[in-house]
Amino acid sequence: AMVSMGVYGVLLVSIQLLPPGPPWWGALMMVLGGASAVYGILQASVNSWLKVLLAHSTTENMGLVFLAIGASVLLRSYHSDATADAALLAALLLTLSHALFKTTLFLGAGAIQFATGETNLDRLGGLLKRMPWTAVSFGVAALAAAALPVTSGFVAEWTLLQSLVHGSNVSGTP
Repeated sequence: AMVSMGVYGVLLVSIQLLPPGPPWWGALMMVLGGASAVYGILQASVNSWLKVLLAHSTTENMGLVFLAIGASVLLRSYHSDATADAALLAALLLTLSHALFKTTLFLGAGAIQFATGETNLDRLGGLLKRMPWTAVSFGVAALAAAALPVTSGFVAEWTLLQSLVHGSNVSGTP
């Protein structure tokens, strides 16, 4: 919830309170968001502690959100309002999707830790028989986190990709 409130604060300031920013501001947000996304997913991919892995995954997701917000600011400065709105929609979808699946993943991680006393993925196994409901809900949330088709994560990231692809056709001066 706190991460989503941070995104809300950034959206409130960048979209509502400040006038349309210069193009470099949106480009800077995109670069920092992209770097954060890459750093977060690289850290998550090499970690074997479940809760730490989920925390690094949050870094990756928030990087994508800030990439989308930056794209919206940049596209709006070039008067490409429809594409900027699509990027803003992607940011909101990414935030909502993240709030839903990450809550489920952290609740599942807590249930696993409570039942086994362990969060090291290398030491966990055979939980499907012992905790079937947790395993199924954790699996569905993990699919959404991986942005596989038919999940909220996929829809959000596809919307971001489409806004970036269509935004690359923008020309002119701000």
